[in-house]
Amino acid sequence: MPVIGSCVVCERPDRERIDAVLAKGGKVAPVAREFNVARVTLSRHQKRCKPRVALSATVDVPPIPPAAEGVTEPSSLTELRIIHNAALKVFVQARASLDSRGVAMILPQLRRNLELREKLLDKKAALPVWDALRDEAITEIRNRIVGILADFPEARDAVAEGFRRDIGEAEGQ
Repeated sequence: MPVIGSCVVCERPDRERIDAVLAKGGKVAPVAREFNVARVTLSRHQKRCKPRVALSATVDVPPIPPAAEGVTEPSSLTELRIIHNAALKVFVQARASLDSRGVAMILPQLRRNLELREKLLDKKAALPVWDALRDEAITEIRNRIVGILADFPEARDAVAEGFRRDIGEAEGQ
């Protein structure tokens, strides 16, 4: 019979496995069922005991890297990267101090961040690309502008040259 004040979970031979599952983000109710422990007992263990689980065995969570040089990153992805990498610092500190409760709290959020990043990247890849240089309406507008300036040859030539230069730069010429 356990001593008053001792933890039933800490006395179990499978305590390290239980702590490892909790440290990886396992929820109390499913873990309690899996290990046949009362939910209240497991919850108390999670709150009061500092499990001595080897947190270095937990899943490594990568940082979200910035966009490649010359690539414009959507602001939503930039904000997600900043939040994720800040949370990652907290995760690393919690893991280093063997704070499995802190790790268990932040790890699910880090995983959700990575999933959200993939969704944002997929959504960005799925967006149609609009080619303004080849858009018929834009070409018509450019031609009208040059036509309107027919009575002003210097202005017309300057605008036409600007359009040609913009098109050349966009096409990499």
